[in-house]
Amino acid sequence: MSFLYDIKVVYGDEPSEEPSDSIEVIDSASGDINQGFKGKYVWLVPKYGSYPDCTGITIIIQRDEDIRYSDLGKYTGGNYRYLHFKTGGRQSVGKVALARSDREIDSNWVERYGWDAYSSDIHEGRHGSYLYIVWKWV
Repeated sequence: MSFLYDIKVVYGDEPSEEPSDSIEVIDSASGDINQGFKGKYVWLVPKYGSYPDCTGITIIIQRDEDIRYSDLGKYTGGNYRYLHFKTGGRQSVGKVALARSDREIDSNWVERYGWDAYSSDIHEGRHGSYLYIVWKWV
């Protein structure tokens, strides 16, 4: 059994630079976090291992840069967007995907697509699509 232990943030200048192991995207939408915004192409690459450490994922949006983390909105201006991994819960994250929607999603939407939980909106405060990381517990 494998568990999520990290999500690597990868930047590119062209769509062709998308990593072959980038995060699954529900409904085959674009995996570029910045789709529809100026700035770098940004993809997420989940990393899995045998140690159950990550128990949830939150999105931190703030005005000030934090050089310890990779900005999900690289070169778009505005707030910085970072992934934060929760630890110490009862269930571990086993698989993740991106969910892009033209409206906010809720737990009913997540369950209908076969997932267990979801992050806050990565695009909160931006105009355009809503974007979430969804996951399954193991």
